[in-house]
Amino acid sequence: MSNNITFLLPIKGRFNFTKRFLNSFNYNLNIPIIISDGSLSKNNEFDIILKDRPNFIYKKFVFDKDYLTFLIKLKNSIELVNTKYVTLVCDDDFYFQDQIKNAVNFLEKNPQYSMYKSAVKNFTIYSDIINYFNYGIYGKLVLTDDNYSSYDENIISDNIIDRFKRLQDCYPYEGIFKTSILKKALEISISIRCFHHNIFIDILRYTLFIYGKVYYSEKYLLVRQANTPNSAGESHLESFDKIKMKTSKNYLEVYKKISVQFEKLFFELNIDKDFKTYKDQIMVNLDDEISELKKQSINKTNFRIQNKFISSIKNSFLKKDHILIKKENVQNVVNLINKKLNG
Repeated sequence: MSNNITFLLPIKGRFNFTKRFLNSFNYNLNIPIIISDGSLSKNNEFDIILKDRPNFIYKKFVFDKDYLTFLIKLKNSIELVNTKYVTLVCDDDFYFQDQIKNAVNFLEKNPQYSMYKSAVKNFTIYSDIINYFNYGIYGKLVLTDDNYSSYDENIISDNIIDRFKRLQDCYPYEGIFKTSILKKALEISISIRCFHHNIFIDILRYTLFIYGKVYYSEKYLLVRQANTPNSAGESHLESFDKIKMKTSKNYLEVYKKISVQFEKLFFELNIDKDFKTYKDQIMVNLDDEISELKKQSINKTNFRIQNKFISSIKNSFLKKDHILIKKENVQNVVNLINKKLNG
């Protein structure tokens, strides 16, 4: 397998998820993994895990007290990446390494593309009462729906402004992209003192669109666990909260600063175009997103049952098409899921 990719794993607590994630890998492939730790304190078990694994780099940073601190941690971590390509990975995901290889090969052969991504399949783990407090780290694994609505995420226009117009068709966090692009997106995010995940994702999207196209694969690169505690960088704002945030003066000022940074990037890349059109499109995209959120808040009635204990009892008696995942068989389970989804 090409070793021209690094897995950048930001963590904050959730050590048992991190251990499961690391157990899912075939280390004979020697993919570099950078563990970027923003937890309150270092878990001493890392010394044991890292022993005799030269492809691991572990770095303890200050506590992720807010989103900007999280981004600074990522920016300092990206300086440790020595490969041309990188992917931001989450400790509750499983990645299919043969599909990662295909992605790297595609990007190396097609430099006009800035990102390779795929759909993301969700799964849930139902644990018995004994394992109730482990948030479903091990137990009965059931594949469910895709993480995002199905639509064409191929963004292949040669025109940058056309790519800008496809902003909401692209969720880049699980993608594979050039290290230089992620580095540039982080630099811009920190320079404008980005305070929210949604803003960073928009910055990453626009940066990707400026540098190139997006390729969408029908085969899954990864699967994601849906029933986990919050991870670093996550946002769980309801529609009302998002509207309030996105219509605030502070939010608008941030996007004005983003436009200034992208105008500088156009100059750096010698893109000989009037930036006003692109600046206007950034604001149009923001207005469209707010309008859509308002529509959702009117039409959507949100019913939630948040009783984990009752749910765990109920699901322990249900007969489902499940896969039993244990500490000892994580890598085998990932291989089985890959075969089931990708053939």
